[in-house]
Amino acid sequence: MDSLPKVKDYMARDLIVLAPQENVYDALTKLINQRISGAPVIEDGKLVGVLSERDCLSLIANGSFYDHATGIVRDFMSRIVHQVDPEMDIFEVANRFMHYNYRRFPVVQDGKIIGQISRGDVIRAISKESLKLKTEKQHDSGYLSEEMKGALKD
Repeated sequence: MDSLPKVKDYMARDLIVLAPQENVYDALTKLINQRISGAPVIEDGKLVGVLSERDCLSLIANGSFYDHATGIVRDFMSRIVHQVDPEMDIFEVANRFMHYNYRRFPVVQDGKIIGQISRGDVIRAISKESLKLKTEKQHDSGYLSEEMKGALKD
């Protein structure tokens, strides 16, 4: 492998974001309707938290859900947010996923959120890179004639 795959090559760029002053029930409904397990919370262009399914469970467990959940996102979001840099390699992010029980990390550059990367994105990236490496090894291992190697490069 010439260079390690980077977060920026596999991250999602089109994000659903929430505002800290947004009604938490509306935010929960947005997560459900979009079929996502969480979303970054942005204020004045800066990442200030994340509202996840886990955060919403505390809302439901407290009985607020049945009263159409009063409160705002800021009251329920996680304020400690582990973030990654777009230049970080995929294997380093995989290691972080193994150490933290998160489904996604926001990708932040110069203090601004530019995307997010999920566990699934990392798995797909490593799988793709592994397949590419395996194919390269087969091409160089003598299994293919020089003619076939040339045809595969085109």
